[in-house]
Amino acid sequence: MANDRDRYAEILEKMFGSGTMTSADKMKLIAEYDALTATKRLPIYALLSTIVAAISAIASAAAPYFAYAALHVPH
Repeated sequence: MANDRDRYAEILEKMFGSGTMTSADKMKLIAEYDALTATKRLPIYALLSTIVAAISAIASAAAPYFAYAALHVPH
């Protein structure tokens, strides 16, 4: 993905160099490209975050049980 971004930035730099684009336009288009890339990846990151949160919640729910068992179950 970074390779595509580099190529896109090169194209914009050439347009800037030829005078068909201002520096502000170039930076705006690069920011839009980065935002689009982040938007495409967002569902994957949200899913991974939810999975990690679920694992944490299960561990938090199991901890009191094991603490109780360690104190009250005869060894």
